[in-house]
Amino acid sequence: MVNPKKRSKRIIKGILVIAFLFLLSVVFYHDTKAPTLPEPLMIPTSTVEMEKNDIVAEESNTNLLLTSTTLAVLIDTPLPSTTPLATPTSTRPTICNGPPDMILLAVGIDRRLDAYNYGMADVIRLVRVDFLTGDVTVLTLPRDLWVQIPGLEQSGIKEGKLTQVYYFGSEYFGAYHDPDYGPGLMITTLQANYDLAIDRYITVNMQSLERIIDTIGGVDIYLPYDVDGKSTDPDDLFYLGFFPAGLHHFTGESAVRFARIRMMDNDYYRTTRQSLILKGMWKKVLSPEILPKLPELVSLLSGTVRMNLQIEDIRSLVCLAPLLDEATPTFVNIPLEMLHEGRIYDTRFKNLVYAYQVDVNDFTVLLQDFQEGFWPVKEP
Repeated sequence: MVNPKKRSKRIIKGILVIAFLFLLSVVFYHDTKAPTLPEPLMIPTSTVEMEKNDIVAEESNTNLLLTSTTLAVLIDTPLPSTTPLATPTSTRPTICNGPPDMILLAVGIDRRLDAYNYGMADVIRLVRVDFLTGDVTVLTLPRDLWVQIPGLEQSGIKEGKLTQVYYFGSEYFGAYHDPDYGPGLMITTLQANYDLAIDRYITVNMQSLERIIDTIGGVDIYLPYDVDGKSTDPDDLFYLGFFPAGLHHFTGESAVRFARIRMMDNDYYRTTRQSLILKGMWKKVLSPEILPKLPELVSLLSGTVRMNLQIEDIRSLVCLAPLLDEATPTFVNIPLEMLHEGRIYDTRFKNLVYAYQVDVNDFTVLLQDFQEGFWPVKEP
């Protein structure tokens, strides 16, 4: 029989791992000079109506929200039996009764209210969980990646940035009528462009990030170089701060400021700095001092995460948690040489926009390698 105290700690650690996966998609960045969103097909007539629509949309999608009730069900349900990590074989059962692998789309949107029917995808990551080896790999996709967008031809939209796809698929825009809306259109777009097989998603808005980081006591990270948040635009007086090379303890507020900095280089390097924060959060999640803060952390997460994970998926992830350590997950980036910066003519906006273009064939091969568990490029 499993020791009740050990079982309780195992469940708590597992829930924290689920919480961390949600945090992978939290919005770290919101531009002070955000691009103007295109007009929706249906525009609310007032702010009151907009907020009312938010409430209606959330009520109609309550099955997609992480709630305290869902977590309670997991705690009261016996955990699947674990299988020790070993070299996978074609006949060996998977760990924790999970699928051979699970690939999730994790999205952070720039929505300041606890709602998901509006906004742009500012943080986009693919999370691959291997239930044969116990490996977890997190891949950053550039928000400015130029993609073909299927299913919106009637609205005159055929292509755009990956960050815009969430908005074009949102309830507010009114052009995409799949029940998964924004994340559903993002999954469909990635499948159509790069033949990725994704069927699970987690979406988080930006509102609770500071509170969550503060709840876990902040994060400690080491910077290998100075990071300056001063804008290169002389007319932009907005200053995010200066962070010298060395060890830093970030509160929620300072972590958000740090993770927004991109003017000193570009969005590619910003995402690598965001991963430093994620690694610090992961290390903190595994630390014993976080356990007493679990109720507060769960309270912050409850009702703020939109997803299509099933109870069976979450059970397997909770079960896998005790087998993970600080070295897991592995964070990886698209090789910089594959991303070609430039200006592309946007037929909808009738102007040139900044975007990344890629060789679709090479990019597809790379993402297929990720999907199958092969990734030669590791972040330091």
